[in-house]
This record gives sequence, C-alpha cells and structure tokens, in this order.
Amino acid sequence: MDTDTAKRAATEIPLDEESFLAFTARTVFGINSDELGNPVTAALSSLMLFAAGALVPLMPWFFTRCLPEPSGHLPSPRPLRSLSVRM
Repeated sequence: MDTDTAKRAATEIPLDEESFLAFTARTVFGINSDELGNPVTAALSSLMLFAAGALVPLMPWFFTRCLPEPSGHLPSPRPLRSLSVRM
C-alpha cells in the first residue's frame, strides 16, 4: 500500500464508527465479529454445564442415602442433637 492510500484510509476509517470498531477489533484484538457466537446460546449452555457440575459432588449422597442395611432394614433416622449453650 502506498503512502497516499494509507493516509486516505487513516482519515476515512474513523469517520464510520461501525467499520472503525470492526477494524480495531480485528487488528488490535484479533476478534472477528463474524465468528462470534450467539450470547443467548452461550448463556444457556453455561447455565446447564454449571448446574451439571454442581450436581457431581452430590451424586454419592443421592445414591447412598437410602441403601438397605445388611439386615434388610432401612436405616432409622437419627434424632437431632439439641444445641445447648452452658454458661
């Protein structure tokens, strides 16, 4: 590119804000606006994956809570201990 074309481009690109932002995003940050995904899809997939990841540590609790004892009886619930403060 010769210097006259570069000077003309440098003065004309900032005049159109949309083309200037696209040019700056592409050259400075390496972001191509045509390759960006849908933000709603990204939010929903993030929600679903976060919820699935939160359930992973709870899986043993779901599956081992009501297993029968070797005698065949279900475990009886344990009474809660009262919290008393002695002074």
